[in-house]
Amino acid sequence: MLWLIGCGIWEPKDMSLKAYEILKIADKVYLEDYTSNTAITKKSLEDLLGREVISLDREKVENYEWLLEEANAKNIALVIKGDVFAATTHYSIYADAKKQGLKVAVIHGSSVFTAVGKVGLSLYRYGVIVSLPHPNLFPTYPTSPFEKIKKNIENDMHTLVLLDIGMRAIEGLSLLEKYIGNVKIVVCYSLGSENEKIFKGTIKELKEEVRYLDEKATCLIIPAKRLEFYEIF
Repeated sequence: MLWLIGCGIWEPKDMSLKAYEILKIADKVYLEDYTSNTAITKKSLEDLLGREVISLDREKVENYEWLLEEANAKNIALVIKGDVFAATTHYSIYADAKKQGLKVAVIHGSSVFTAVGKVGLSLYRYGVIVSLPHPNLFPTYPTSPFEKIKKNIENDMHTLVLLDIGMRAIEGLSLLEKYIGNVKIVVCYSLGSENEKIFKGTIKELKEEVRYLDEKATCLIIPAKRLEFYEIF
């Protein structure tokens, strides 16, 4: 059997009691250890569970056929940061397991996709979610993320911008300023932790304020130009 377990937005203690109980009895526990930079680590999970946790990099998770084969013979748990279906690869694991007739179950976890509600913008008014890849990955930076943002702005929708692993808020702001302009923006840092910070202002106003933050910026949010009476910026 395969258990896909969302561990929650920031630390192992964010997981549900049901998730904890399953992880205590599974034959093996794996952790996908690349999709977000949080306090959910191999060591922090092992400290909470009192058992071995095997860390998996991107290559091992994306080439997951071995995982399905192992789950045919044993009770396997894959711990996923945030919610299970927040990344395409995790859905592919679930879908292929179902196709193969493998017994698979999902335990959901808290995620950035709902936690951003605390910034004061309605979840019902978000448009297409945009991911910004690290600028070091490309000789010429792709324009598709910014085209999606402009479309959201045209449609009077908020835009949730997810930053690549290892990317700092200042890098994301600089890219957005270059391609979108000096728009109003929200910077969410370490969302869901005791040290979370939420900054609001224009890109130019926030660039200096967030310049020294490390790579634990959870996301950026570009609000729609028009806000409903119940929304706050």
